[in-house]
Amino acid sequence: MTADLDELRVRSDALADRLGDDGALKVNRAILAIEPGHVVATNRLGAGLMKAGRAKEALEVYEAGLLVHPDNAIMRDRIRQARHAATLPDPGPPSAGGARRKGTASAGPTAWIKALHYDDDGWTVEPGKEHWISDPGQTDADGNRVYTANGAPWGEPSWKVGDHVGLYFGGTYKVPVLVEITSPPRFDPAFVERETGSPEDAERWPWVTQIRGINAVSIESAPLLTDLGIDNRSMGRRSRKKLDGEQRERLMRLLGA
Repeated sequence: MTADLDELRVRSDALADRLGDDGALKVNRAILAIEPGHVVATNRLGAGLMKAGRAKEALEVYEAGLLVHPDNAIMRDRIRQARHAATLPDPGPPSAGGARRKGTASAGPTAWIKALHYDDDGWTVEPGKEHWISDPGQTDADGNRVYTANGAPWGEPSWKVGDHVGLYFGGTYKVPVLVEITSPPRFDPAFVERETGSPEDAERWPWVTQIRGINAVSIESAPLLTDLGIDNRSMGRRSRKKLDGEQRERLMRLLGA
């Protein structure tokens, strides 16, 4: 494993002046699959995605990295840049002779994987039922809430209403529930505390998103992360992950009702 990581680092260094190329993106993703939050790979992958016009993906990469390295000033600054770029209109369609980016072009809403703590208590979201999920914020060493450059509490998920989310039960490597986002994420620690009775949960997981169940299966029959084309290690220290086109198609094929 160490030898593989060392080789990937060497390749990443060699491609440092071509961060937006597919080869560089692939190498830095591979490093993060082995070592989530790797500082150099995070910043290089994020910068490469920004160069490629994929600001929303870059934002996810930087936010995942900041979870591991909350004091990294470069990541904080680049999150601000990525958030700004992500609000700009998407570029127009490529010319007739333009290349099609592998794994990203597919019809239908954007799809995600969201990690949840698994208590083996039978919890699920039945089709058509309303529920909520929460995502982490960030506090500094003194316990003060961390904010982005635009004044918003750090950690807001970038998914949108209508996106599909596979709920991954941590520790099982399985995704037994598929849901749809029904409202934009909101910063609401008071709601989390009311629902859970835990001030600690409210402090750690203050971003709330309303969802509606699409399909649910038993944990025994649920697809594995690897069935969706997702390396288990890539979810080791992540709260959520945006899926590419092929992964989305697998998720819908295996769990879409």
